[in-house]
Amino acid sequence: MQISGKLQRIKFFFLKNRIGKLTESTLHNIIKNNVKSSFKSKVDASDHRFYTRFYPYVTKTVAIDLGTFAYGSKLFIILNLIFASVTLNAQEKWVSSTNGYTLEIPEGFSLQLAAGKNVDFKAGKGNSSIVIVVKTLPKEYNHLDIWQIMGDLSTYETEWEKGAREYLDTPDFLKYGKGEINGHDTFWYDYTTANPKSYSKVYQLQKAGKIFTYTLTSSYESRHASAPVWYRFKNEIKFQ
Repeated sequence: MQISGKLQRIKFFFLKNRIGKLTESTLHNIIKNNVKSSFKSKVDASDHRFYTRFYPYVTKTVAIDLGTFAYGSKLFIILNLIFASVTLNAQEKWVSSTNGYTLEIPEGFSLQLAAGKNVDFKAGKGNSSIVIVVKTLPKEYNHLDIWQIMGDLSTYETEWEKGAREYLDTPDFLKYGKGEINGHDTFWYDYTTANPKSYSKVYQLQKAGKIFTYTLTSSYESRHASAPVWYRFKNEIKFQ
């Protein structure tokens, strides 16, 4: 979903005869009554913490700068709403009803048929794709963390390439590391394949007796341009 329109710098000047408090409800009404209608619909009038709603709808920083200055015996309060003059974009939310997590579908990506019983989610845009596979562990392994499940990481590259050659064209394992997704320990690795040459980033974690594997793939040429898309996608995965 995309919200059209651009927001520019807006300045409001309030004349006060004495020091007063600019309440959040007042600030809310200022924004609600002055910004473009396409953006107003995304502001909830009943939510006094409305400013936290700004970030998901912009591609650059939104800054609220509240300052004061004195002129004679009168105090002026200046409120600058600084919008980075960017087009507002809202990412579409998707919920996994069977595996208890939510995510944002990146702008321009479309849901695709998820083939295979363990494929929980699939979306694509041109040569780029996102595939999420969820496998249930045998009960006797439920107590193991992701590192116990992965075993000796020093041999993972060799073992992975040996197995991947059966299914992928010229797989080349590049690097691996440790990270987090929504507070859960995560193993990640990057690899390339040929014909056409593609670049993939994979994240794996264990939660509630299940292994979640997220594979993010783009063309090799667009790997750098895709990096911020993958970064945001990973950070917006939320377990319920």
